[in-house]
Amino acid sequence: MLFRRVQQHTLHAIITVMLQSCIRRARSPDDARDTFKTLKNQHIGDASAHLFYEWACLEHAAGNVSKALGVLAKGFRAEAQPARCGGLCVLQAELKLLVAAALLHACS
Repeated sequence: MLFRRVQQHTLHAIITVMLQSCIRRARSPDDARDTFKTLKNQHIGDASAHLFYEWACLEHAAGNVSKALGVLAKGFRAEAQPARCGGLCVLQAELKLLVAAALLHACS
């Protein structure tokens, strides 16, 4: 059991490094977005909270709040780990607040 936890921790660390490298090397948000899609379609990190977090951050930075929320929803459906990361829940709450604030601003 301990070995399995170490393996999972190592896998998450590798995925995090891969994501950071891919994001830095991307020439544009579209390149980074394609990388995320490729990783997920190839089932590389498709259950990693880090993948969904970084992808949602990319969408948010590009001004695509609804896409960011959609990416987070995919992460929750995939039961992305590590659950203790908390980043998915925190980011989702922040994005929902942004959407609510934008709606209030539009109504006033």
